Amino acid sequence: MIDRYGLDATRYYLMRELPFGSDGVFTPEGFVERTNYDLANDLGNLVNRTISMINKYFDGELPAYQGAKHELDEEMEQMALDTVKTFHDNMDDLQFSVALSTVWKLISRTNKYIDETTPWVLAKDESQKDMLGNVMAHLVENIRIAAVLLRPFLTHAPKQIFEQLNINSPELHELSSVEQYGALQQPIVVIDKPQPIFPRLESDVEIDYIKQSMQPPKSEETEEVEAAPSKAQIDIKDFDKVEIKAATIIDAENVKKSDKLLKNSSGFRYRTTSNCVWNCTILPTRRHYR
Repeated sequence: MIDRYGLDATRYYLMRELPFGSDGVFTPEGFVERTNYDLANDLGNLVNRTISMINKYFDGELPAYQGAKHELDEEMEQMALDTVKTFHDNMDDLQFSVALSTVWKLISRTNKYIDETTPWVLAKDESQKDMLGNVMAHLVENIRIAAVLLRPFLTHAPKQIFEQLNINSPELHELSSVEQYGALQQPIVVIDKPQPIFPRLESDVEIDYIKQSMQPPKSEETEEVEAAPSKAQIDIKDFDKVEIKAATIIDAENVKKSDKLLKNSSGFRYRTTSNCVWNCTILPTRRHYR
């Protein structure tokens, strides 16, 4: 799984679908769906679209954050702060799956924010340049907050997001930086061509691959060996004639020139018999059987 799909996709699915301390179900269909819809579409596409718009409308340089200029901005900022608080509560309660769901609500809402603010329309009106810049600033800040919150779960994606947005300050990668909105104050220049963080999977191909991987390995073909004829057994009538008695072990001694054989003397009533056994587990004092 990790070799083919990467550590982040595997960790995300397990932490999202298998609640901590409870049973969960792994399905190939569920894994591919989470990877495509949550990671590739929601998160990956959001990063890609934002960087592409900053390059297209501002030559790659992110405009400075100017605070909430619109009702939608206020809503986004409040949701981001609520997300951070809820995330901390979820983590304190060891509800890791719920914590991831909380982050993804912010990611989904940020994608919707793009559709609501229509940057491609604002870009056609020079008088809306400041508004457009503030939309970009809110997008980047929301992405940064999401990346910070995902650091306990994903080992590579947050780092890739910071690199593509060119957010290099370690302080802006820490949880303490998301307690207040708008911590990203310094100008940044994003990369020219955003790289897919989570490439989409070919659903049918990958589902079949995972199903095949889950099959138990086929046993090696063994040469058929003809079974030796079994010894003749007595039937129930003959068995009824057998006299079975409990015997008492009277003595056990080593057999000369052997470190495995014991000579047992056992008896019942007035008759005593002697015999040798190979595997006498009832004698724990023998070093060979300890």
